[in-house]
Amino acid sequence: MKTLLTISLCLCALVVNSAQLPTSSLAVRAIIGEAAGEPFQTKLAIAGALRNRGTLEGVVGLRNARMINRQPAWVWRDARVAWAESATNDITHGAAFFESTNFPTPSWAVDMHITASVGKFRFYKP
Repeated sequence: MKTLLTISLCLCALVVNSAQLPTSSLAVRAIIGEAAGEPFQTKLAIAGALRNRGTLEGVVGLRNARMINRQPAWVWRDARVAWAESATNDITHGAAFFESTNFPTPSWAVDMHITASVGKFRFYKP
């Protein structure tokens, strides 16, 4: 189990530094990491922003491999469906960045405009 966790953590660190469009399985992990307990619409919005961004760089939710791995089957199913649907349904209106409303507006978002608010997230684009 410890070896599997180490491999997962290394994989996540590698993904966070990636500059390529995420693969389906890595994007699903990112969606779960960011919005595991959120409704489907929030997962769909996160998926759309990740697709618009074209990279998983900076996705904080990927850093918690243990939490991601422990999610129930319905969370994985929702995340897979959200990733697939985001290819044709962008409910963020082109946003490539997001932040939880649990936090104040981040400094990186000051010069961006909000394109959508879904669940506990705000979505931004330059």
